[in-house]
Amino acid sequence: MLSNRKELYDAAKRLYLPLIERAANRYKDGYIYDIVDHVGYECTRLEELFRPLWGIAPFLNDPDFIITVGGKRVHVGAFVTDMIYEGTTPDSPRRFDLNATPINENHFANQAITELAAYLVAVYFAKDALWLSIPKEKRDVIAAWIQKYAMIALKDSWPNNHYWYPVLSIEILKQLGYYDESADKYLEFVYGELEELYVGNGWYCDGKDFGRFDFYEAWAHHTYTLLWILIADKTTPGYEEKCERYRERSREFLKLYSHYFDEDGGMCAYGRSISYRFAAVSAFGLA
Repeated sequence: MLSNRKELYDAAKRLYLPLIERAANRYKDGYIYDIVDHVGYECTRLEELFRPLWGIAPFLNDPDFIITVGGKRVHVGAFVTDMIYEGTTPDSPRRFDLNATPINENHFANQAITELAAYLVAVYFAKDALWLSIPKEKRDVIAAWIQKYAMIALKDSWPNNHYWYPVLSIEILKQLGYYDESADKYLEFVYGELEELYVGNGWYCDGKDFGRFDFYEAWAHHTYTLLWILIADKTTPGYEEKCERYRERSREFLKLYSHYFDEDGGMCAYGRSISYRFAAVSAFGLA
């Protein structure tokens, strides 16, 4: 059992480093995946590379957050920065959207932003390590590429928790000094769509048409609303009212959700994406 923050930090670090190191070496070696995401091959790579970033911001100022890539020791922050720049530079052979076409661009955008939202969340909470440490011209390239696909995803998202990925991406880009005002009307629409997923008593359904209730309840709808409180532009009209609405819903939900866990932290499995059980407690920490 973990008894304090340092033990939690050390345990998480031990889990993260081999995970990131494995993904980094597969990326460097041009690993060919046996199983490919339904959206496309490149999205499989993006998923492996970027999903760990949901949790690494607290480690990025740790000088010992080091992995070995291609026989060389490198700080994780430096690897992430090099990788994102390679993936967004127009003439790069590792550009993430090399295989995106007008036919699959929408699907690519939605899945790519699903993964890259994690990068931007890490940037937001670790600006010195991941953003301010690189030249502005590189930041401009990265921001322009992500903004392009975030806008595509915002305009035509999959109608469930996926709305949150372009929302969080655009809100963070705005905080970083990159904002396309044409996003305003689409954001207004998407916030309305997200509001319609709320069904009461602290619960959301993950999609109006099929109304699923599963791991996405805590990992997506409550985790992302609480992240939004920290990230969103606090000068936006209605910000405080929306914050209180999100807080109250999480208070109501977490009182019930605590009964999904036993005294040792084990939880009952329910719904799809069973791997999301590993993120099941994220809403508690944010709350």
